[in-house]
Parts: sequence; C-alpha cells; structure tokens
Amino acid sequence: MQYYKEFVEDAIRNYNALDYEHIDLYKKYSVSIPTDINMKHGEALKDAESEINDFVDKVGIKFDAVVSDSLCRSSNDSIRILKTGELDKSILDNKIFKSSEDKLAAFINATAMRFVLIDVKKDEKLSILFYANATMPVQFIVNVAKGAKLSLFEFHASKADRQIVAPTLHEIVLGKNAVAEIDIVHDEDEKTSVISMCKSVAEEHSRLKMNLVYNGSASTKSRCISLADGVNSEIVVNEIAFGNKEQKFDLYNYIANSKPYTTVLLESGAVLNDSAHCMLKGFAKVANGTKAASSRITERGILLSPNAHIDALPDMSIDYSDEVKATHSAATAPIDSEAIFYLTSRGISEESARKLFITAFIAKYLSNMGNGIAKEVAMSLMLHKLENGSFGNAHEISARGVWATSSGRR
Repeated sequence: MQYYKEFVEDAIRNYNALDYEHIDLYKKYSVSIPTDINMKHGEALKDAESEINDFVDKVGIKFDAVVSDSLCRSSNDSIRILKTGELDKSILDNKIFKSSEDKLAAFINATAMRFVLIDVKKDEKLSILFYANATMPVQFIVNVAKGAKLSLFEFHASKADRQIVAPTLHEIVLGKNAVAEIDIVHDEDEKTSVISMCKSVAEEHSRLKMNLVYNGSASTKSRCISLADGVNSEIVVNEIAFGNKEQKFDLYNYIANSKPYTTVLLESGAVLNDSAHCMLKGFAKVANGTKAASSRITERGILLSPNAHIDALPDMSIDYSDEVKATHSAATAPIDSEAIFYLTSRGISEESARKLFITAFIAKYLSNMGNGIAKEVAMSLMLHKLENGSFGNAHEISARGVWATSSGRR
C-alpha cells in the first residue's frame, strides 16, 4: 500500500506541473472538462445494483463483467476487478501510460478507484459494462499474450442526478503475433462529462483494431495514443462521433510507426446536428528507419445544421521517407443536395432520403466492427438518436433491418 501511495503522490506532482494542453496548436481547439485533483467522489445513487440490473435487462445483453461505483462483478476468469488497496507493485511498474506524459493521465492515475485487469492467454470474446452513477475514475489494463486473440466489447453508460465526470484510462499491449479488436461504445447521459484516455502498443507481427463510438455525454475529451512498436505490426483506429443539441467532442489521436513494415491507420468521422461541436485532431509520426511503413489519417464530417461545427486538424511528422507511404486528408460538408435530389426523384421522401444518407455515412464506420453485438448496439443507439434526438437513455437495442443480429443476445 505504501508503494501505491508513492505512485499517487508522483501522479499528483505531475498533474500540478503539466499544462492541460501540451500541444500549442490544440490549445485553441480544446474542450475543457474540470478536474480538481482533490475532488470528492460523489456518492452513488441508492439501490444501484437494482438499477444496473434493470439497465442490463432493458438492453438485452449479457455482460461478462459490470463495473460501477457500488457494483463490480466478473463472471470470467480473464477479467479481474481490483480496488486500489489490492494492487501489487508489478502492476504499477508495468503501466505504460506514465503520469509524466499527460495531465489527464496523471489525474486518473492519482484518483483511480478501480483497476480492471484483462489478461488474455488464448482466444477470448469478452464484454464489459461500465456504468457511471457517480464520479469514479477507472483504469482498464489489457494484455494479450503471444499468439492470443481477443474480441473485447465495452459499453459505457451512465445515469446521474447531478453533474459527474466519467474518467477512464486504457492500456493495451499486444504480444508477438497477437490479434485484438477493441470496440468501445459511449452513450452516457447529459449530466455526464467523459474523459477517455488510451495508449496501445503492438509488438512484432501483432494486429490491433480499435473501434470507438461516441454518442452520449455533454462533453467528451478523448486522447488515444497508438504505437506500432514491432516489425510488421498493424494498428487501425476507427472512430465516429454523432452529436446533437450542445454536445462537444474533443477527439485527439496520436499514431506512430516506430519500426519497419508497420501500418497505422486512423479513420475519424463526425455527424453533427443542432449546435454540436467536434474537434478531430489526428497526428501521425513516422519515425526514422521505418522502411516500408504506411501511415494514413482520414477525417470526414457531415453537418446537419448551420450551427453545428467541425474542426478537422490532420497533421504529420515524417522523419524517414525511403519507401514510406504517408497521407492525410480532411473534408466536412452539409448533406449533398444533389444526392438528396437523386433519391427523391426515385420516389423516396426527403426525410427518408436524409436518414438514408446519414445512416450510410455512419454505417461506413460501424461496418468495421467484427463483433456483431457491438455493431448492433452502436447502430441502434445512433438510429434512436437520429429519430428521437435523445441519448443516454437505456432502450431496447435493435438495429434489425440494418444488420443481422449476432449470437450472444438474450
């Protein structure tokens, strides 16, 4: 416990020393979420277990683990949920997201209340519900052993009777020849602000696909670092934000080719209505000596309202240009009026044509999900939002007619 106390004290020192935004270009393009290092964690809502069980029954999904302020349970041996007093020195020594790197990482290192350890040594398909009913920083540490395969689906939801923050920090390490797909879907309510930190390292000949869906919360601040750190490794990050009302999304991705024959791709998309605002900040680093590396950033956005706004900011730093492929691009626009006219001329109503166009754009990102349940959940949430304008409210998950459902539902 003394070692953990020293770890927290170091995190607090770094938190107090670091700037909120460490890249000058992004200081103008930033969403601020208050983080008081001495904050008092709010008390969870009463009868939380009954509330969470009702939520699970409503969405109709069986989760291998549930993590909340007052309820933590796991039915799979590959998922362990620990309190801070149960951490040993090896876990802290092996952390890859250091407090000295980032103010928000230091904040979560200092205040984390739960550590979710996912240790995969064979082929696993896992699902986790993170349900925020109070401010509770949580860390997910995922290790996929040499030659193992993992499919992980995380559903992040919340129900709060006051303003709360839902901070999470992910550390993902893939051993040699490991394969993993991580699907993370956010649908928190309007009283919740989200801080999502993630750092991933892919070792030799490993493959990581990350699908990130942002649909809920009042404000979201995401920082995702993806390092192709082994020869012939590959990381693909695919993210989509769907915002309405006054939602704000600050999505920062740093992708890096550190070794030869590596591939790192970032696909970022946003669909915004009303007065929503999204910042897509992608930065790619191609290190020296990365022969035959491939790096790409693509940012796309659709504006459904004249008051909605997207800042697309792709950038690159290339230290090695011999046989390297590196590109970045960005484009945002309203719905194509000619496409709508074409569809209406075929007898489709204008409202249906708009919905078809928006759904097709979203489906481009969600179709990358190999996990059928995660795909259906994400599309169902976005269709519900498109039709009703609401988010963060549990409803029966159904995307039938868009994709076929998969096994694993009740």
